[in-house]
Amino acid sequence: METLKCGVKYSLELLNNIRNSANSLKDVSESKRVSDYLIKNYSFSGAATDLVGSMFYDMSLGDEEVQKERNFVGKISSRLIILADLTDDILDKRPTSLDEKFRFFDNVTMNLFGHESHSSPDLEEQSSYSLAKSIHRDFISKYKNAKFKKISDELVDTIKRQFTEQDKDELLEISKIIGSCCTDSTAVLAEIVTGKDYHDVRNAANKIGEYSALLDNLYEIDNDLEEGVNTYPTVRIGEEGDTSSVRKDIKNKMLSIANNSFIEGLEHLDEKNKSIYKVLKGFVDLKYKVLRL
Repeated sequence: METLKCGVKYSLELLNNIRNSANSLKDVSESKRVSDYLIKNYSFSGAATDLVGSMFYDMSLGDEEVQKERNFVGKISSRLIILADLTDDILDKRPTSLDEKFRFFDNVTMNLFGHESHSSPDLEEQSSYSLAKSIHRDFISKYKNAKFKKISDELVDTIKRQFTEQDKDELLEISKIIGSCCTDSTAVLAEIVTGKDYHDVRNAANKIGEYSALLDNLYEIDNDLEEGVNTYPTVRIGEEGDTSSVRKDIKNKMLSIANNSFIEGLEHLDEKNKSIYKVLKGFVDLKYKVLRL
């Protein structure tokens, strides 16, 4: 019953976020061209990822939540994950050299932490740079906290490793690390803005991140094969052939590992937070298994 109530609550919030997501992206950049691009392409994902940050905030604070603080965490969470998605698309889909990919990636990171200010005439690249600058302006410059930098450093190093790694088992671990870092970067926001630790929630965030990344790799096999992306499924298919039996074995293994990650995330949560966590898993399943977004 508690899970059902949570499901209704967050589904209604998601619908409200969708209606208001355009407004939340308008102040990313002074450039109307950039704002229009983000609104057109990321309004729905922005609404959903705002909700992810808010859900982790709710799990951390419970009845002590502050609405203004919660809204802020949701906004930064949304921009972080949109930035990750947009940057990932540019890295994967463009036929550029490894050096060019890493140069762009490093430029985004430098904008994020305010070390340098990069721009580009390319609309997608400029949108990434503008998002990174907005996160630095609104969050990183105001909350100078080593926790976020540590997660970011691990994420950057792991993504770079993925480009050249060919060992399928290593790629499986890389996928889990990338997923856990992405969701942990949203869960840690509650710790940073409150100055308190929420270890069990952070662990749950890491595990649902693993779950999400494994589903992403599994259900994006065809796109990743076309784009030449190194993942556990694409390397296995390259080694063993693109057959129904190979794909079935890949699916069974990845879903089993993903389910184990989800169960590990549940272990130390209280009953209320377990309900929120199960609803979050439901949203992830809806995205990958039903909507195939």
